[in-house]
Amino acid sequence: MDKSSFYDRLGSGLAELGCDDELCREWVEAAKEYLYPVSDSDFNKRGYVQKDVTHLIDRIVESPETAFEEVLGPSVAPAGPEAAPAPAEDVALGDVFAPDPAPGQDAPPPVISADTMVFDTGDLNRLQIGDEPIKRIDPDDDRQIRDLKQSRERPNVKGTPLFYALMIVTAPLWGPLYLAVWVLFGAAYAGVSLLIAAAALSMVIVVALGTALALDGIIYGVIQAIKVLPIGLFEIGLGISLAGGTLLFAIIFYNLAIRWLPRLYKYVTRFAKFVASRLSKLYYVAKKGSAKL
Repeated sequence: MDKSSFYDRLGSGLAELGCDDELCREWVEAAKEYLYPVSDSDFNKRGYVQKDVTHLIDRIVESPETAFEEVLGPSVAPAGPEAAPAPAEDVALGDVFAPDPAPGQDAPPPVISADTMVFDTGDLNRLQIGDEPIKRIDPDDDRQIRDLKQSRERPNVKGTPLFYALMIVTAPLWGPLYLAVWVLFGAAYAGVSLLIAAAALSMVIVVALGTALALDGIIYGVIQAIKVLPIGLFEIGLGISLAGGTLLFAIIFYNLAIRWLPRLYKYVTRFAKFVASRLSKLYYVAKKGSAKL
C-alpha cells in the first residue's frame, strides 16, 4: 500500500466511523505531516495493509496523542552514516524543522514528531451522535457499512394517521403486486432447484447407461475377437469410445449440478435484495411525504 492509498483509506475509514468531513481532513493532514520525513520507498518497505489502517483508527479514538507512533512507528528513518546533524542549541525545545530546501524548491512543511504533536482530545466528542457514542463498525464489513449509510439516508420518520389510512385503503391495489413480486422470486428459486435436480438425475442416468453399454461393447468385442479379430477390435473400440463419452457428459452434468447452476441462487438473491431495497425506499419516501402534509 503506497502513501496515497493509505491516506485515502484512513479518510474513508474515519468517515465510515462517523467523523465529519472537516475532522477527517484534519486527521489525514496530520498523518501526511507525520509521515512526511519517510520516503515513499521506506514507506512501502514497511508493508502497511488495511488491518494497520483499521488499527490506527482504533488508536485515534482511544489514544489520539500516541496513535501515530504506536501504529506507524517512528516518523523519521533511523540515523545512518549520512544522517542530518542535530538541531542547533538555540532551537526551542519541541520545535523540529525539516532541512533547508534545495535551490529552486519550495520549503517543505515542518516535521512534526510524535513527541511534539499535540491533539485536541475534545475532538473525540465529535465522534458521537447526540449524547450516545456511535456504534463502532468494521471498515471491511460491507453489511455494517450499508446499514450505516442507510441510517444516514433514512432518518427515523413517524408515519401520520393519514399515511396508515391510505395504506389500508389502497391495500387491494398494492397488496397483490407486492405478493406477486415475491411469488416470482419463489418461483425462480424453485426453478433453479429443479434445474439442479434435473442435472444431477441426468448425470446418474448417463453414468449408469453409458457404463452398461461400454462394458457390453468391450465384453462382446473380446468374445468376437476370438472368432473374427477385426469385428472384435471394432466392438472393443466402440465400447472404449462409449466409456469416454460417458465420462465427458458425466463431468458436464456434474459441473452443472454442483458448480454452475447453484450460482443462479446468488444472482436471484442479489436481485431480490435490490428489489427489496427499492421497495423499502419507496415506502420510506411515501411515509416521509405524508409527514409533510
